[in-house]
Amino acid sequence: MGLRNVGINEKLIKRSYSIEEGQIRALAVLSALTSKELSLLVNEAIYELIHKYQSKTEINLLELRMIQNDE
Repeated sequence: MGLRNVGINEKLIKRSYSIEEGQIRALAVLSALTSKELSLLVNEAIYELIHKYQSKTEINLLELRMIQNDE
């Protein structure tokens, strides 16, 4: 999955989520107006959502790591 207008070095993972129909139409219009791919717009929205709620927790939601089992 390539994203225009971005030099993304992050690993992209394809996932399926349900989004309201009106939001899909709004994203399509925003995509056309900004010349950004839908995936990029959705990633921007998710980033803002994480940062909105990050301040309410001591856990860094963007840097979660698995706990290694020493057994």
